[in-house]
Amino acid sequence: MNKKKPNLFILGVAKSGTTTLADSLRQHPNIFITPWKEPTYFSSDNNYAHGMNWYLDNFFPNSGSYLYRGDASPSYLYFSEKVARRIQTDLSGESLKFIIIFRNPIDRAYSHYWHNVNRGLHERLTFEEALRAESERLRSNDKELNDLGRIRYAYISAGLYVKQVKSFWNFFPKENFLMLLNEDLYRQNYSQTMSAVQSFLQIFPAEIKYEHSNPSYRPKSHVFQAIVRKRSFFKDLLKLMIPAENRIQLKSSLLKMNAAPVAYPPMNPSTREMLREKFTPEIKELEITINRDLSTWLK
Repeated sequence: MNKKKPNLFILGVAKSGTTTLADSLRQHPNIFITPWKEPTYFSSDNNYAHGMNWYLDNFFPNSGSYLYRGDASPSYLYFSEKVARRIQTDLSGESLKFIIIFRNPIDRAYSHYWHNVNRGLHERLTFEEALRAESERLRSNDKELNDLGRIRYAYISAGLYVKQVKSFWNFFPKENFLMLLNEDLYRQNYSQTMSAVQSFLQIFPAEIKYEHSNPSYRPKSHVFQAIVRKRSFFKDLLKLMIPAENRIQLKSSLLKMNAAPVAYPPMNPSTREMLREKFTPEIKELEITINRDLSTWLK
């Protein structure tokens, strides 16, 4: 099978536009992005235990002819300490590039919460209750979340970007990173951003059409979604008959077919103000760290 190790990572952040960027980069003939967007190989202890050959066989089939082979797993930034160490260990000698998309951590937290609610992902509390319960939930579910490589309850913690970025800088040079904002992917900024990404990767400029992927949705049927997502004897049989790339595409199509667009209500103003106070020092430090004006995030 024609495959090579990945050398491009979209590290995060979750709910910031990583799917949009991944779908956009798929349009470039020099870039291969895994068919199933979030391998979570380096963040999931369960997946990592399968080994590099499993990772390449399942997510990078027929990728060897591409200049860049990309993994877009937003959990990688949150689990930065172990992920950066694993990437350095397993991909030493590779010339690696990293892209991070930042989003106002207040809006990111609220989007993350409604993502969990609408998709039936173990969230039964109100947003305010979930914020108060976050520390205990992360502590009591630590092993499961590390096993899965998921940031399920990390509404506030996943927005503490500076420490996460610096964990990667302990292992890789700063010049290997491109820092974007969620706003850079808005339609009015999109063309300029795609040019900046291609320049960063030092690839020939190709026309990349505007993408807006992964809008808010809820499953039309939670039962159907569970059947598609969960392991079963029947699905194990399919693995023997259908190549990994085709299985991933089929699963993605079934989930999209079961998706219904949904809008969530505005955040309680007092909750927004509380989060603004909590995140203000983090936002100001991030401004300095990535050299971007983030003043609009504090309004």
